[in-house]
Amino acid sequence: MARFRFQTDTHYAAKLRFVHERPIENHPTRGSLHLLRLEFEVFRIMEARNWLRALGALASRDIIIGDFLDASKDSGLARYCEVLQLKSSRNLEDWKALEGTDTWIKIQFGSLDIEDTGRNPFHMIATFDPTGYVRKPMQFDVAAQWVRVAHAAEYLETSDQTIRRRADKWQQNGYPDIQRRTQGGHREINLPLLWDLWDEERKKKK
Repeated sequence: MARFRFQTDTHYAAKLRFVHERPIENHPTRGSLHLLRLEFEVFRIMEARNWLRALGALASRDIIIGDFLDASKDSGLARYCEVLQLKSSRNLEDWKALEGTDTWIKIQFGSLDIEDTGRNPFHMIATFDPTGYVRKPMQFDVAAQWVRVAHAAEYLETSDQTIRRRADKWQQNGYPDIQRRTQGGHREINLPLLWDLWDEERKKKK
């Protein structure tokens, strides 16, 4: 499946999964400097049911820390320290120790148009407490291109009937690859294409 594109008008919950130190091609010979990639597993917040619905997607940000960087003079770095509850931004081991902890944040994503990486940037981050929410995993492989109608409905948080109706409409309007039939006669949905068309239609309604 194509890289996940997050909606920009929605707040998501995200659990910190990995803290990777990445190589830096050039760096000062004095003092320390580290490039870190923070990877978060992203969940939809479904307040009506007190669910955190897994999206099967990761979102990541790259952060530079080191002796030369003072969080008090860097609002972006200071915000990550505040949200992740780090007392100091300069200690590499403190950042690495976050991996494997039950650390959650809330994210609002920016538009893909802001960057040329194909990733949504983090427009806003805040603290998040998952207490009281039920974590609901996806019941299918979100990396698959073709999925059953029920799985497409689960992914887009709508009904099976709506998925069938929309797929029929888009197929008639010039998207023959939006759905297909298996040898057993079951309908399957092209999930990446469905997501693209669904997102485009949603934006037009705004």
